[in-house]
Amino acid sequence: MFWNLSALNSLLFPPNCLVCNSPGSKLCLKCKAPWNLPITKVWFQPKISLLYQVEYGEKVNPIILVAKESNDLFAQKFLAECFVKSIKLLRTENDFEKIFMVPIPSRKSNERRRGYSHLKQILSFTQNLTSNVEFLPLLKIIKPIIDQTSLSAKARITNLQNAYNCDQKLLRKYLS
Repeated sequence: MFWNLSALNSLLFPPNCLVCNSPGSKLCLKCKAPWNLPITKVWFQPKISLLYQVEYGEKVNPIILVAKESNDLFAQKFLAECFVKSIKLLRTENDFEKIFMVPIPSRKSNERRRGYSHLKQILSFTQNLTSNVEFLPLLKIIKPIIDQTSLSAKARITNLQNAYNCDQKLLRKYLS
């Protein structure tokens, strides 16, 4: 019964694109285009890489913000699907038995204000879509971080510079 009401609701009130607000879908083809670019990989050292689907900008920001601030399940699942694309790429290029992902944590005060952890939800969706992935909470916030909602990409980098520390005890546990 709930599904029928949801389907009827979407017919009567079609969703608008989260980025450009055009009617028809939660993410129109034009705004989805940057997410279809090849995945970029940057190596930090052997076996430790950073993969990203799209660079942060005005086409990306709204999706991340609604996933984070509005608890939008479509956006959270979409981001999880992007993680899975990167995981699949890693698996085609490497013979990793298990993949470890290190999320960048939010401030606890923001999680309390929102009433949920968007990151935990996205990671949970990711684990439901793939196997042998473990998320390691290695990063800890060690300095005050200002709200990044209205910051440019360059200002975000400055804001986050030296803001995190790696939990060495937990890292040793996983490296042994």
